[in-house]
Amino acid sequence: MGQKVKKTESSRNIRPLKTAKEINAMKRALQFGTGTVTGQNRNGLRNAMIFVFGINTGLRISDIVKAKVSDIEDGEWYNLVETKTHKNRHAYIGNISQDLENYIAQMQLKPSDWLFPSRKGEGHIEGKSFYKDLKRAARQCEIDPNTVGTHTLRKTFGYHYIKSATTPAGDPDPRALYKLQKMLNHSSPTTTLRYIGLEDESMEKDLKSFRLG
Repeated sequence: MGQKVKKTESSRNIRPLKTAKEINAMKRALQFGTGTVTGQNRNGLRNAMIFVFGINTGLRISDIVKAKVSDIEDGEWYNLVETKTHKNRHAYIGNISQDLENYIAQMQLKPSDWLFPSRKGEGHIEGKSFYKDLKRAARQCEIDPNTVGTHTLRKTFGYHYIKSATTPAGDPDPRALYKLQKMLNHSSPTTTLRYIGLEDESMEKDLKSFRLG
C-alpha cells in the first residue's frame, strides 16, 4: 500500500510554487535545514532531490519514495506502476539525470538501495515524513505552510509545464493541456486547470478587462 497523504493536503489551499525565487528558496531550505551525518547533510541532500524529482516529473509522493536506484539507472526514464491508479507510467528524468547521478554518488548508494532512504537506516522515507520537512522549509522561507504540502511538487510541475506552452494570446495550449491531463490522470482539462491553479488566474485575467457602469 502507498503512503496516504492527509486529506487537508488535497484541498485547494495547496498551491504551486509559481516563481523561480520560491522554488530555489524551498530547495535550499530542504537541503540545509536538516541534520548532518559524517560531514554530509544526507537528509538534506535526500529532501532536496525528492523536491527536484517531484517538480520535474509530476509524480505523486507515494510513487517517488518507492524508487530504487536500479529503477532509474538508464538515466532517461523511471518506469513504474502508479500506487493510486495501478497504471503503468513512464516518467521522463533525462532533464535531471546529472542531478541524480551526483546525488547517488554523494549518498554512496548501491543499485539495490532505496533512492530516498529513511533517516532511520531501514526502508525508504515515508511521504508523511517528507510532508513535515516541506512544512518546515516553507516556514523557513516565509511561505504560508498551509499552502504547502506534497501536492505542491505535482502542482508546481503542472503549472510550469503549461506556462511554458501557451498560445500567442497567453492561454494554455490545448495540446499541452491534454498531455498534462493524461500525465496527471485527471478526468478533464478543467480538473487539471483547477488543480494547478490556472483556472483562478484565467478568471482574474478576464475580470481585469471587464467593467460595467
